Amino acid sequence: MKRTALQRWLIDPLEYALLRTLFGLLGLLSPVQASNLGGWVARTLGPRLPVSNRARRNLALALPELGASEHEAIVRAMWDNLGRVFAEMPHLDAIIASGRVTVDADQVAQMQAAKDAGQAILFVGAHLSNFEVCGRVAARYGFPQAVIYRRANNPLVDDFFRQLRGAEQVLLPKGAEGFRDVRKVLADGGNLGMLIDQKLNEGAAIPFFGRDAMTTTAPAQMAARYKAALFVGRVMRLGPARYRVTSERIAPVEPAEASAKARREAVQATTVMLNGIIEQHIREQLGEWFWLHRRWPDSKGPWPDPSLTPSADHNSVNG
Repeated sequence: MKRTALQRWLIDPLEYALLRTLFGLLGLLSPVQASNLGGWVARTLGPRLPVSNRARRNLALALPELGASEHEAIVRAMWDNLGRVFAEMPHLDAIIASGRVTVDADQVAQMQAAKDAGQAILFVGAHLSNFEVCGRVAARYGFPQAVIYRRANNPLVDDFFRQLRGAEQVLLPKGAEGFRDVRKVLADGGNLGMLIDQKLNEGAAIPFFGRDAMTTTAPAQMAARYKAALFVGRVMRLGPARYRVTSERIAPVEPAEASAKARREAVQATTVMLNGIIEQHIREQLGEWFWLHRRWPDSKGPWPDPSLTPSADHNSVNG
């Protein structure tokens, strides 16, 4: 989208200056202090923002069996996690270097086995917990990734975040330009990271929490085309500035025959499987997913909606 002169010369620099100031102040705190401060601010203010009504509607669509008080607890937990993710960003390298991220050695060995076999690795995941941790951890263990990301509207902010994410991650923008680079990464036996839990208009309608959601089929297609090892990554928050990172190797569905139709059906089946795995991860970490996405076609509707509100209420997120 083209930036106006006002945006380029006034709004963009002000946004950038504010962000640098905030990160500078957060950097003066310890990682735990920064995380706790970010969580407190976000869970205090976030649920009051109008955008939170989209999260409430999404929860009513995806989890109608839960009551309004449980939905509200998830919204508050989501904002707490988002605040922590933001406040922890200036400390991520220190968090990882200090051993506050737990990684399963057997899972690292699985990735190494794929590399030893000459395979590219395709990591997929969701906007769950502090997803910014994944690329840094992968690089630390010898699997630097190229990562598909959405450019920030403000180019100054975009450059800042690119620097913050470190040289070990190659950031590829969404779109035709980035897609050409993606193909080269996989063809050369490299490693690619993708978050696949957002709506994609050009995707396929795949079940997600019992409702069709437009979902990218690119991971299944690329895994089949480049014979890449397919892993589903996951970050779980263990506490302030403390995580566990897991990765599960997934075998893509093989086509029943050599026809184009069979290949399309196999790609569809693999994508259904990936959505199912990510859904299960989210169900186990309800307060750590980004419920603000317009994930379903009816995410844009009003809230509250009596047709989506169950009559029974409960007292806790876990029932």
